[in-house]
Amino acid sequence: MIRSRGWAIAVALVAIGATAVALTGVGMAHTVKYPSDVVLTTVLSDNGDTIWFGQVDSEREKCLSGRTVRVFRTIDGPDEQQGSAATTASDGSFAVQVPGYPPPDGSYYAKLKKRDIGRASHSHVCGAARSNTYEFQANPDDADADGINNSADNCPSIPNSSQEDADTDGKGDACDECPNDANPGNEPCPTTKARRD
Repeated sequence: MIRSRGWAIAVALVAIGATAVALTGVGMAHTVKYPSDVVLTTVLSDNGDTIWFGQVDSEREKCLSGRTVRVFRTIDGPDEQQGSAATTASDGSFAVQVPGYPPPDGSYYAKLKKRDIGRASHSHVCGAARSNTYEFQANPDDADADGINNSADNCPSIPNSSQEDADTDGKGDACDECPNDANPGNEPCPTTKARRD
């Protein structure tokens, strides 16, 4: 009787151990991958800088925000990164700012870095991606890309789509050395001229 009770206890302990192993399996480490897409949508000029705009998309909402995106130009040899990396907004949009405008003519693309949004031993990975190729060619009739052709632009090399000219001297405020004092052509500012006399 004691022997059979001992076997019964041993069998019960084995059964309890198997259940414990099965239960710990529920929380075991795992990896889930969520595909992501990135699109380079447009390039604009802002205060003399180039701004590349784009959008990240994923089936998982948590994969939209806080993603690292870089823009590259395709060249012979290693591709050339444009400006610094950008971080996506909550809707997945991003803007990469690069000093100077226009950018060199050529092919551009965005690279989206993968990101782990899991906790502890649960790896939930938002996938990396490469965007479409964006072909850029500057418009020779609008050097500063502000939407005003050079022939009518009061600051042809500095973006100023508003064409503001407070002193009505023909030079836009964005490129006028003295925007509140008329100095048509290349004349010095009236205050500078008065100091010379």
